[in-house]
Amino acid sequence: TLCGKYTVVKKMDIVTGEADLYICEYHQTQYVAKIYRRKVAIKPEISRKLMNIDSQYIARIYETGEFGGFPMEILPYYKFGSLQGRTYDYEQLKNHIIPSLNEGLKVLHDNGILHKDLKPSNIMVADNHKDVAIIDFGISSVREENHTVVVTKTGMTPEYSAPETFRNLFLEESDYYSLGITLYELFCGYT
Repeated sequence: TLCGKYTVVKKMDIVTGEADLYICEYHQTQYVAKIYRRKVAIKPEISRKLMNIDSQYIARIYETGEFGGFPMEILPYYKFGSLQGRTYDYEQLKNHIIPSLNEGLKVLHDNGILHKDLKPSNIMVADNHKDVAIIDFGISSVREENHTVVVTKTGMTPEYSAPETFRNLFLEESDYYSLGITLYELFCGYT
């Protein structure tokens, strides 16, 4: 039992470099418990903001805590998986995926969060099997008030990263660059 109420059902067969993922249940609803392998893996300011965002296009963090001395998050369970390896036609992209991602990024940016790692594996198919939600805020940063640029050293996925990010400069526009590369891949099947 995690956080005193989420019952672990099984370990997920998803391999990540940063955490182990478990399906858990609470009141007959399934969630994902993400238990990190590093003791300093969660940025508290990101978690606080995400816990207060109520958008179907952003994976909400329901709770944070510790398990075995390692940080943990309780997240939504997306039974249809991520967009990784999938392709979509123009109508699907135009009517569902692009509006979902555009709104998701707007909500993040309105809350001062730069995602910094938008790519198909960090976008999940919603339960309606049409819309999508942005996940994985492990390397995200919070913009300080009135600042439009974040200067930071961080992990990133080079194929989806804007040129300025290789100089450790991150802007809202950097997320939109990643969105463009992602959409190209979702349509063509390659970056």
